[in-house]
Amino acid sequence: MRGHIHRRGKTWAYVVDTGRDPATGRRRQQTKGGFRTRKQAEEALARTIRSLDDGTFVAPDPQTVAEWIDRWLVTMAPKIRPSTLRDYRNGLQRVRDRLGHVRLQALRPLDIEQL
Repeated sequence: MRGHIHRRGKTWAYVVDTGRDPATGRRRQQTKGGFRTRKQAEEALARTIRSLDDGTFVAPDPQTVAEWIDRWLVTMAPKIRPSTLRDYRNGLQRVRDRLGHVRLQALRPLDIEQL
């Protein structure tokens, strides 16, 4: 079974299997709710399953731009000179100030252009 629909209070939701975690082998599932009708939930489930089959499915990630910048800087630190790391930190500070609160998946090209 790939997914199913269920009622959650006054709304409908779906649960879909997104595969197995390669590290642990445990089953991963994606849940999405808030649909007013069963038909809306079924259509959304079908779209999600289609994107899984196409290989275009991207699981939601709450990581923000600021968190990604911090992780990237830590990764780059041993690979570059201290002066380069300092310059990267200074240059990215403006990005952190303006876009740090934005979820990475919600970042749009327009946001970057406006920066």
